[in-house]
Amino acid sequence: MRKVNFYEYINKTKSEKELIYKNIPNEKTIRKRLRDSSEEEILLKLDKMRFERLIKEGVIEIIGPRRYKINVERYK
Repeated sequence: MRKVNFYEYINKTKSEKELIYKNIPNEKTIRKRLRDSSEEEILLKLDKMRFERLIKEGVIEIIGPRRYKINVERYK
């Protein structure tokens, strides 16, 4: 079996990982500006409407308080 110096191995792989991660574009960007109140209200209203529609369609079942079941086969 070959002997490997642990610290040399860590330093080598660390530098390789840094090069790899620097070249990968960041997919999720952080939102820098705050939403205004009207935009926030509209988004909350849309989310609530979508949630209620999914319950009516049977995609989401309410099991108990704060407990839900998602039927993936029905979701399209």
